[in-house]
Amino acid sequence: MEDGWVVVGPVHLAQGAVVGANSVLAPGSRVGAGGLLAEQSALGRDEVVPAGETWAGSPPEPRGIEDAALVAMRQA
Repeated sequence: MEDGWVVVGPVHLAQGAVVGANSVLAPGSRVGAGGLLAEQSALGRDEVVPAGETWAGSPPEPRGIEDAALVAMRQA
């Protein structure tokens, strides 16, 4: 949403990228190869989850330790 309008646009998910349930990707956002955006997270306009990293939250932050749910998402 920007100024009360729903804005749509392309996002990029590289090979092996995972986006969790109920997450939101804003236009221009990207998840790199093997990257993971945890469930219920929001990736803002032009934000990037680098390849192989796990991010979680809103706003999202890098997450060094994965809990059981994130491990299961990566293995699915």
